[in-house]
Amino acid sequence: MDSHLWERRTSSELGAAAEAPRSVVVIPVGSIEQHGPHLPVSTDSRIVWRIAEDAVLQAREEAPVLLAPLVSIGCSEHHMAFPGTLSITEETFVQVLTEIGLSVTRHGFRRVLFLNGHGGNDAPLQLVVNRIRRETGGKVIAASASYWRFIREEVSRLRTSAPGGISHSGEFETSAMLAIDERSVDMSKAERFLPQWTNGYFMPGWYVTSKIHLGFHLSDLTVSGVAGDPTEATAARGRAFLKAGSEAIAEFLAAFADWEFEGLYEEP
Repeated sequence: MDSHLWERRTSSELGAAAEAPRSVVVIPVGSIEQHGPHLPVSTDSRIVWRIAEDAVLQAREEAPVLLAPLVSIGCSEHHMAFPGTLSITEETFVQVLTEIGLSVTRHGFRRVLFLNGHGGNDAPLQLVVNRIRRETGGKVIAASASYWRFIREEVSRLRTSAPGGISHSGEFETSAMLAIDERSVDMSKAERFLPQWTNGYFMPGWYVTSKIHLGFHLSDLTVSGVAGDPTEATAARGRAFLKAGSEAIAEFLAAFADWEFEGLYEEP
């Protein structure tokens, strides 16, 4: 039995799991949106699910961790100029994810992690966890995290693309999808988009320094829907990226199982 999967458990089993003092529920959140001409629209969702499931399986050796069903549609309005994208508004997203989280906590679970796989969900998820903390009267510890924030150093060591090469449909996501499902990737259509960003304040991408947050539609920046360099992608590097992500998040989950606010700091 896939005991780590919420949907495979019975109601009574989940009720018993909620009573475990160190139980954690992970809710993976992705998107369905264009990823250029070479990747499927499910890319974000498939990557975050793979990392989440691998992390949960590893963390279960240290703590009782459950993996909730994937929330596959997120805040992707900035991709709507490209066919295939599905999106909900930030207001709807916050309401839906808050209600999913509260459904989990109403059964007795006290620690919830929303593991994010899409940049457009990042800011709204911060509102979600704040609302869950407030609406449960401070009885629940809710956290959100985008998986790439756990592995900056590892990715920097493994990558071969230039700055900006890991943004959207670039080296990381293309490599990860080659590792997950090579048949879904058409490398003959992979297009590099690495312009010289000269404004001095904004540059899209993971692990780049921007002084401002800029509202944009991706079509403002790129015709192809790609922002980065997928031509540097390999399946071997994708496996290394995914392994780094799952191991780092598993380590966090094992620690998170013991979290209480009063133990997160020492009095000065």
